Amino acid sequence: MYQTTGEVNFSDAIESVDKSYLHLPGRDAVIVMWGTMVRFALEAARLLAVKRFDIGVLDLRWPYPLDEALRTAVKNASRRIVVSYEANKTGGFGAEVVTQLHEFFDNNTVLNVVRVATPDMRIPAAPILQDTFLPTAAKVIDEVRRLVVRQVTSVQAVSAENS
Repeated sequence: MYQTTGEVNFSDAIESVDKSYLHLPGRDAVIVMWGTMVRFALEAARLLAVKRFDIGVLDLRWPYPLDEALRTAVKNASRRIVVSYEANKTGGFGAEVVTQLHEFFDNNTVLNVVRVATPDMRIPAAPILQDTFLPTAAKVIDEVRRLVVRQVTSVQAVSAENS
């Protein structure tokens, strides 16, 4: 994408940019992202699949993200969502995505959401220093694992209490 190089295929069909694009469906969780984070999310999902995690990858591609693909991906992923973006965590666009999800689901549906973003500090100009701050596939993997394992553990605990 932005920081990658390679051949561009101009013979492919032109896709609409006003809708999100579901790269992979998933049942365990869905990674919601855009821009540069696409390649990290796809890499994270691929590596997690080896460990038997079924992770969806949804590229928003548009500033108003609540389209049908997002709603369906969230429902199918047991309402476990990892929102990943390069901006600072506080006040970033990812916070808007989370807010819109809660509003869409009427604030009554439990959504398990984590954000993988840049820490709330100035982003250094040097690329080598940026690499220590910006989200990576490894950081996304860590949060997906925590989210899925935490959710499964809490469900098991409730089941044990009810037995």
